[in-house]
Amino acid sequence: SNAAAELLKVLLRIVAEKQGVASKVLASSDDIDRIAAEGEDADVPALQGWRRAVFGEQALKLVRGEIGIKFDKRKIAVFDL
Repeated sequence: SNAAAELLKVLLRIVAEKQGVASKVLASSDDIDRIAAEGEDADVPALQGWRRAVFGEQALKLVRGEIGIKFDKRKIAVFDL
């Protein structure tokens, strides 16, 4: 869904900033849209190899409702549900 893709984009920005890499290195817009629509079944680079370890697993957890995103002390934070 569009809302899921938007949340995934926020997560991508959080992870990329934390890792010190550009968002597009971890996942493309197409990767995000397909993860939002297909979850684990999305055959995209973001769910393979080191990208999966750095971003993909977190993305799947978000899609499955296992983690959330919140404002905490004026910063966006990821938390377990």
